[in-house]
Amino acid sequence: MRVALRSLRRTPGFALTAILTLALGIGLATAVFTVADALLLRRLPVQDQDRVVVLWGQKSDQGFAYPLGFDDAREFARRTRSLDRVAILASWGAAPLPIRDADQISRLRRALVSGEFFDVLGVQPVIGRALQPSDDVYGAAPVIRSRRRFPRKVCRLSHSM
Repeated sequence: MRVALRSLRRTPGFALTAILTLALGIGLATAVFTVADALLLRRLPVQDQDRVVVLWGQKSDQGFAYPLGFDDAREFARRTRSLDRVAILASWGAAPLPIRDADQISRLRRALVSGEFFDVLGVQPVIGRALQPSDDVYGAAPVIRSRRRFPRKVCRLSHSM
């Protein structure tokens, strides 16, 4: 150990390069493991995770996949015989939406899901009720489901969404 420390003192440039390389390697390995653990190793907080599938569509004239539209997914759910239950999430609806309240504009992150969405995933709300199939009709009253409490002014705006 003494010999190694003496040689590092004689060449401080090499010592600094070696220490920085080790620190960068350890930090990068930690970051990669953190991401892999979150995305690949840790189970999702849903019921029967191994039975959850995501369906994508592909047009015959285009070489890329795209998420099924809400109407296409409804038609698929109506015709399928291989899946027990089908829930729909419209990915195009997940972008932030500006909402105006008098002179203030807020951005609301939202998603369009079917009435069976939370039931299929086996998730129950802490308070209130989950979406139901009766909520899943055109012209039904808007429903707000939030991870956080909404300010009262956003809930008042639900009829204008």
